[in-house]
Amino acid sequence: MTMDELMSRATALEESIRAANPAHRLELLPEFSGLLAGIRKAGGSIPGSLRGLEHVLNEELAESRFDNMPV
Repeated sequence: MTMDELMSRATALEESIRAANPAHRLELLPEFSGLLAGIRKAGGSIPGSLRGLEHVLNEELAESRFDNMPV
């Protein structure tokens, strides 16, 4: 994919993630992270909104791993 295609796909996926329910958001994380990795590898600059969303999703993933732990 070209840089424009990667960025366009990442932006479209960002919109889908923001509109999705919490469980489905995490299902989209691997694809989203892969697109961002592709942009980084190609030497592109990732907008703050995309970096922030990736961070939030990773936080949600970490939180979900502790939801069923006994206290």
